[in-house]
Amino acid sequence: MKTQHRMIAQLVLWLPLVFGQPAWADHGTITIRQFEVTRPAQRRVRIRMTAECEGLDLGSFCVRLSQGGAEDPPAGFFRASNGCDYLAGGGFGPGSPNLQDNGPRDEDPAEGSFAVTIDTRDWPEGRYLLSACAHNRPADGPYIHDHRLTPVVIGDADLAANGGSNIRGAVHRIVYQQDGVYACFPSLTVVSDLLLVTGFGTRARRSHIDPTGGSLRLASSDGGRSWTEAKGSVIDARWKTERGQLVRASARGWVYTDATEAEHLHSQHKTVRTVRPGTVAYLGGAQFLTSDDNGRSWQQHELDVPDYVSGLMGYHSEASNVVTPEGLRLVAVYSRRIDPERPSEKLRTEVFLLRSTDDGQTWEVRPMYPAGLPDPELGFDETALVVTGGGKLLAMMRTTPEGHLYRSVSEDAGATWSPPEKTPIWGYPAHLLKLHDGRLLCSYGYRRDPMGIRASVSSDDGATWDIEHEYILRADGFGYGSDLGYPLTHQLPGGELVTIYYHTTNGVNTHIATTHWRVEDKQTCKKEEIE
Repeated sequence: MKTQHRMIAQLVLWLPLVFGQPAWADHGTITIRQFEVTRPAQRRVRIRMTAECEGLDLGSFCVRLSQGGAEDPPAGFFRASNGCDYLAGGGFGPGSPNLQDNGPRDEDPAEGSFAVTIDTRDWPEGRYLLSACAHNRPADGPYIHDHRLTPVVIGDADLAANGGSNIRGAVHRIVYQQDGVYACFPSLTVVSDLLLVTGFGTRARRSHIDPTGGSLRLASSDGGRSWTEAKGSVIDARWKTERGQLVRASARGWVYTDATEAEHLHSQHKTVRTVRPGTVAYLGGAQFLTSDDNGRSWQQHELDVPDYVSGLMGYHSEASNVVTPEGLRLVAVYSRRIDPERPSEKLRTEVFLLRSTDDGQTWEVRPMYPAGLPDPELGFDETALVVTGGGKLLAMMRTTPEGHLYRSVSEDAGATWSPPEKTPIWGYPAHLLKLHDGRLLCSYGYRRDPMGIRASVSSDDGATWDIEHEYILRADGFGYGSDLGYPLTHQLPGGELVTIYYHTTNGVNTHIATTHWRVEDKQTCKKEEIE
C-alpha cells in the first residue's frame, strides 16, 4: 500500500552514553557529553554534539548512515570503500568521512562542538539509522571514538502494523527493556508445559564478546505471558540420565584472560579477540559436567579436541542439543581448522559434534565432515538439531557468507552426515521444533529489510520447506548493525506457540521480546503485501 510521503525524525535530547566504545585509558579518551537531534524544518534533521577529550586531541566528527533504505547513498552522502555511507564535504578533501571542527559543514562555532543540518527531501522512503561520531581521526594509531545513534523514518512511521506480522492474532510482548542496556541472546528452558525460564545478557556495550554488565534470569508460570525474577536452580529435563545423574556437554566458548597472554595464544594458533583494555578472549575446548546431587554441585570433565581445532564455540543449548531414548546425546558446536599450509591462518568455520552414545558417560569430539568442508568457500557455524518423526537427525546450519540455511541429515545416530543442501530459507540462525502434529517448525532471524523474526513449516521431516507460506512474526526490526534474532520456540499444551528473541525496533534499544501465535491462524496474504 502506498503511503503519504512524509518524514518523521525521532527527537533525542541530551542522551546519556549508550553503546559507546570503551575508554582506552592508555591512549586517551573521547566522550560525547551532549547530543541533540531536532527538526528545524520539514524534511530536515539537525544534529548537534559536544565532545570532551582527555589525553589526546579531537581529530574530527563524522556522520554515518548505519542503516539505510536505498541502494545508492542519499543526497549529501558518499559511499566509502568499506561499504558505509558518510556525510560529505567535511573539509578534509573528497572521499574523506571526517568532518572538521569549524569546517565547511560545521554550524556551531564553539570549539569541540559540531552541528549540521541534513536535508532529507530527496531521500527514498524508508527507515534510516544515523550514527554521529567524535573521534581522533585522521590521526594514526588506535581508533579512539564515541558515538550516538538516531533513527530517521522517511514516509509512513507505521510501516509495520502489529510488528509487520502476517499472522492473525499474533501478540507481541516485551520481556525486558532498559535504556542503555544491550539485552541479548535469550535462552528458553522448558521446566514444564507452562513453566518457562529465560536467561539473557544485560550488557553495558553492544558487544557479542564483552559480557560487562552481567545477565538476568526470569521465570514465567503462564507460558511466557508474564515474567518475574527466577530464584533457585533450574534443571533442564534433558540433562537427566537413565541412571539418575545430570549430564550436560558444551563448548567452552570464550575464555577471558589478561591481554599480556595474547602473543602466547596467537603462537598456539588460537582464535583470539580483544575484549576491552587489558583483557582478551580466546576460544577454549569442550567439556561435560556431571552432577550426582540434582545440580547442587557439578564436576567438570575436559574433552579431547583434535589438535587442528583453533577453539570451539557453542550455540543456544535449546537449539543445538538432542537427546534420544536410545541414549544418544549430541551437541552441535563450531570451529575453524588451523590451515596446515599457513598455521597462522584459519579456514572457514565448520560444524563439530560433541557425541555420546552411552547416555553421557563418555564423549567424543568429531567434525560433521571429517574430510573438511565440501566447499571451502562456504562455512557453517550455528546449527540447530532435531530428531524427525522418522527417527533421523536433521541439522539446519547457518552459512557464511551466503545467509541461506543449509540442511544435512544423519541416519546413523550422528556418525555420518549427508552433504549440505541449500534450503529456500534465507535467515539465521535457526531453531527447530517438532510440533504436536509431527510437522517441523524452523524459526529464524531475518536480517534484511524488513528485518524481524520468521518461521517456516515442513511436512516431510525437513526435506522441503513451505517458504511460499512463510510466517512473518515480526517485520519491524530497525537497529544498528541489523542486530536481532536468535529465536527459540515452544509449543504450549493448547497448540499455541511462544517464540522468544531479542529485537530492536527504535534503532537504539535492544530488548527481549516474545510473540504468541498459532500456525493454524496464518493469513493467506502474500509476502510482498507485507514488504
